[in-house]
Amino acid sequence: MYTIDLVDLAFLRAHIDTPRLAATFERATPLPTKGHYPTSKVTLSLDEAEDAALVDHLSTLLCDIGLKPTSEPNETGLYIERLLDVFTDHGM
Repeated sequence: MYTIDLVDLAFLRAHIDTPRLAATFERATPLPTKGHYPTSKVTLSLDEAEDAALVDHLSTLLCDIGLKPTSEPNETGLYIERLLDVFTDHGM
C-alpha cells in the first residue's frame, strides 16, 4: 500500500490510461481528515502485477517525455523519478 498526494494521483491518471491501472487509480482511498481539515493524500493499493506495470509505465514515460536532449531529466523527468522512487520502494 502506498500513500501519495492527490496531485500525484492526478498525474498518474493523466498519463497512464491502461484499463487495469485506471481501475486501480479509481480505488484510491482518501486518508482520514486531521481534525477538521481533510488531507491531500490518498492510499493506493497495488497487487504485484499492478505494481510492476505501473513502474514499467513510469519508466517508459520518463524516456518519452522526461528527458532533455542531453539525456538529463527535465522538470517532468525529475517528478517521474520521484514517483518511481515511491513505487520501487514497495510501499515501505
